Amino acid sequence: MSNTTPIKRLTPVASETLLSIMETLPGALFVVDDTATIVYANTSAQSIIRATREELVGKPLWRGAPHLVSITLYQAIQKTRQT
Repeated sequence: MSNTTPIKRLTPVASETLLSIMETLPGALFVVDDTATIVYANTSAQSIIRATREELVGKPLWRGAPHLVSITLYQAIQKTRQT
């Protein structure tokens, strides 16, 4: 049995607020799914990669942002997936 709490759905207002906060972060933020496919990239991430959100979303992180990929990043993602 897992000790994790179930994910709750965000209200439309809360979702909009969260997206607004993520967009204004000064650092690059990528959200990836379980297969390391990009599902979200904020404005800073798009600027660093020099690509639009449409060009990034749906691509594997390794292909969408290859110059950011390192062994350290790969290991961090693997560790996060395991926890």
